[in-house]
Amino acid sequence: MRWWVLCLLFLGSWVSPGLALRITATLYPLYDLAQKMAPPEVEIRLLIPPGADPHHFEPRLEALKALRRSDLVLAVGYEPWLPRNLPRKRLLLLAEGPLKNPHAWLDLERVQSFVERLARRLAVLCPERTAEIEIRKRGLLAQIQRLEGLKRGLSTCHTHTVLVLGHAALGELLKGTSLQVVSLAGPHPESEVLPGKLSQALALVRRQGLSTVFLLDPGFERYAPFFQREGARVLRVNPGLPFWPGEKGLSFLDLLRKDLLTLKKGLCETSKRAPLSKASPQAPSTSVHF
Repeated sequence: MRWWVLCLLFLGSWVSPGLALRITATLYPLYDLAQKMAPPEVEIRLLIPPGADPHHFEPRLEALKALRRSDLVLAVGYEPWLPRNLPRKRLLLLAEGPLKNPHAWLDLERVQSFVERLARRLAVLCPERTAEIEIRKRGLLAQIQRLEGLKRGLSTCHTHTVLVLGHAALGELLKGTSLQVVSLAGPHPESEVLPGKLSQALALVRRQGLSTVFLLDPGFERYAPFFQREGARVLRVNPGLPFWPGEKGLSFLDLLRKDLLTLKKGLCETSKRAPLSKASPQAPSTSVHF
């Protein structure tokens, strides 16, 4: 009888008295931000493992049940399988407008807004912990501001072209800078790298004398030797997810800091190689992909 009473209370209210608050995040960045801000007694579950491809994730029945049992669901906003009948339970990173690039979690302005909205939602769910939540929120916002400072500093580098071996994700992180981000593939990882695109990227390295290119996706590692033969070194970056060895255990904001420091190393600390020819045409104006 007691169990049915609890069930009725759960159905009639947002958070059930006497039960631990349950939060489910679809993606690691949102999960990690919730871990950093929520009180320790809150149960936080990550739906898509860090090594899994979030673009092609298909939840099983148990995962959908976990979403429905959650008191709060944190999502990016592009998940087509996300139940739409839980509007009061959802907090989306994408709060407005259509999603042009699925990597919205790399946009620091969006992340800052999400942190602020998450803090307000947690304060409603855990009113007795409002002061602690506010302190944690301020700490996260201070970290984001430091990342913004690192990002702005990249505009002073002598190299302004970021050539990415991977799909178009870093453009979201580098919004607001003077950097031109050129990617081998489009915004979705299933985008194919045709021989023409590879040739254009290699020609760009020669034309601009690029000394460094950036490897974003493990699946694109097979293209690295082509650029190394042109004299360019290959540095690894990540899409805000712990993809590479040694990144496990790093927080989401630490992963972004690692990216920005790697970009600084590749763009600022290395002398640019001499271009192939002064008479060569200018680099493509696109900032997304070939």
